[in-house]
Amino acid sequence: MIKLVKMMAAAIIVLFAASCSAGTHPPFPKDAELILDIGYTNEQHFNQRYSNLLAIEYPNMQFNIFATKGLIQSEQPAEWLRDHPVDLIYVPSSRIKQFVEEGLLAEIDSLIKRDQLELDQFVPAVVELSKEYGNGKLYGLPSNFYGRAIVYNQDLFDKYDVAYPTDQMSWEELLQLAGKFTRSESESSDLKGLSLSYSSPFALIQQIGTTEGLQFFNDQEQVTFNSSSWAAVWGHVLSAYEAGSLDFNPDLNTYLSPFLTGERAMVVISYEEYKRIEQEKPAFNWSTVTVPVNPAEPERSSEMRIPGMYAITAVADDQETAWELLKFLVSEEAARWDHRPNDGFSTRLNQLTMDPSAQEKIQSFYKLTPAVPEDHAELPAEIADISQEITDQIFSRSISLPEGLDTLQQAAEQAWENRTN
Repeated sequence: MIKLVKMMAAAIIVLFAASCSAGTHPPFPKDAELILDIGYTNEQHFNQRYSNLLAIEYPNMQFNIFATKGLIQSEQPAEWLRDHPVDLIYVPSSRIKQFVEEGLLAEIDSLIKRDQLELDQFVPAVVELSKEYGNGKLYGLPSNFYGRAIVYNQDLFDKYDVAYPTDQMSWEELLQLAGKFTRSESESSDLKGLSLSYSSPFALIQQIGTTEGLQFFNDQEQVTFNSSSWAAVWGHVLSAYEAGSLDFNPDLNTYLSPFLTGERAMVVISYEEYKRIEQEKPAFNWSTVTVPVNPAEPERSSEMRIPGMYAITAVADDQETAWELLKFLVSEEAARWDHRPNDGFSTRLNQLTMDPSAQEKIQSFYKLTPAVPEDHAELPAEIADISQEITDQIFSRSISLPEGLDTLQQAAEQAWENRTN
């Protein structure tokens, strides 16, 4: 019965499309009785987010939601789509490349051009990143994105006569800048140069390595901990750590508090922290810059990320209705009514902030050319434990940096060999 109804719905859309004269496209019949099959995380979540809004916008449309848990876990998404031929699907970012390469999604550039969808109303970097996933073409659009930036206390920089941070700094430059803010013997405040939401210096070392394209082990199963490049990273973090200019605090409940009270010069922040700063209205002047970049590619950053995108499947029975719903889910109207704090930033420029004076500050989260994050395998648990243990010894000066890295190299090689045998 459902199949028959869908065929009738498709016929309506075909007649609707056929009625278009050259160069025009009439409005979608929002009151039509149609059925659309959608692949989404789970039905309950979809209904919580969209059911009320869609009931108003498309009062006679029925949505069949198919949970995509099995699809996301499967290495063979084509099989899932054969069993669940949905029209519209939410594809997590980790699987977009695979879906595109296997021909499972429909390209939407032609539909965007036909309907004159104004892509300039979206965050430019989001559109650019979506095209990166599609090898230059658009196969979907996201409704939200995440990013990080550096927020800094301008008054503290002025007080200590230190130049403000700038966009596209390297991690080395940022750590050196943080070193200019340390508590003197005559001061009682716990002043530090930089707060990071990492649990330890080793986590920061890993992040810097990721930014600069370094890996602890490669596809050839070679372990590299004591290269000159890694040694430089360890050295920069060790110097800043010993100067007392770094604050490691993974507790997001208290992470931002020292900055708001004027005891931190800089903090690496996400959307949630940014909104809290706006709400708290601290008693000092503040601004933002981009997070550190790879000096070899200063225009690019993988810090801006999309969690996923809405896309039309290649097996869609009703592409027109799927396209209509895709446009609505990434529309300004949906962003106004659906967007929640833990969703990060809306991809719609007009929904980023209601404060015109904050536009420049928000741009730090997305102004650089985006890059699809590379998939780096996590360190095996046994090597991660060894790395943390020896890093603690290095940072407590129980052993020197060269000795520690050599020890770490040997221990990691042995652990890797034991693991692969």
